Amino acid sequence: MTTSGPGRIRLVSQTVAVDVDAPSGGRISSIRHLASGAEVLLSTPWADEEWAGSAAMTDSADEWHRRYPGGWHGLVPHAGSARTVDGVAQPFHGEAGWRAWSVVEHTSLNDVTLSVTLRTVPIEARRRITLDDNTLSVRQCLRNLSGEPVRVSYTEHPAFGPDLLGPGTVITVGAADDPVLRVSPSDPGVAFRTVRVPSGSARVSSPSNSLEVELTWDPAVFPYAHIWHELAETSGFPWWGQVRTMAVEPASRPDVPEGEALGPLLIPGEGELQTTVALTLRDLGTGCGSE
Repeated sequence: MTTSGPGRIRLVSQTVAVDVDAPSGGRISSIRHLASGAEVLLSTPWADEEWAGSAAMTDSADEWHRRYPGGWHGLVPHAGSARTVDGVAQPFHGEAGWRAWSVVEHTSLNDVTLSVTLRTVPIEARRRITLDDNTLSVRQCLRNLSGEPVRVSYTEHPAFGPDLLGPGTVITVGAADDPVLRVSPSDPGVAFRTVRVPSGSARVSSPSNSLEVELTWDPAVFPYAHIWHELAETSGFPWWGQVRTMAVEPASRPDVPEGEALGPLLIPGEGELQTTVALTLRDLGTGCGSE
């Protein structure tokens, strides 16, 4: 992924390089392990295409998937199928992932803050992305700009790339000693599922390149996780057999909304909600006895 141009930022530590693409939904577009060159996140074959002047597809889900570049988006104030709440149309996966974000602050090689003011709800989203050695922290602050309480849903959407999905890869969701789900790309089962995760944690272990990714989050904000895969099995639109990914998505609600409200998270008038999701990338081949 290119990091040239306004709003495209690179964060670097001794072990990891991270690219942030503010114009493309404020997403993290790359997390690369420097020693091996392995890429943690998915980048679709059309990730760098320009869409200005391109006719939009009628359905927002079709349009999202046509454009989808991969990477790690924060989905606010809605995730999942398009729906209308309180007379306002919410597109597939919510407004924030469609918008160009602004770079608020970028004064070091390991820290950047982005923001966007949403129009479907009176919310300013501010996203601070910090790289500390091998741990990437994403702190999201959702500030209610109105005097009335606002309900939202919120999902973090990191999609892992083929470098992590080699032979023997296992995704473990939940506590290591008592997981709620364990799944492998070689035996994926259902292509999409939702589970409750009381521990607020998951791991992707990739023995083929001796790497492990650990995700941690606050289960009070994200009591669920969506597990999604596309393993080059869809020969037609939108993947054309060219995309291989698995995603672990901390989520505030199930995929099918419960009730008529936009989401379960209540942000009081002129109040805010803050939470952090962290990703730690471990090199399992650098311990004692490794070659």
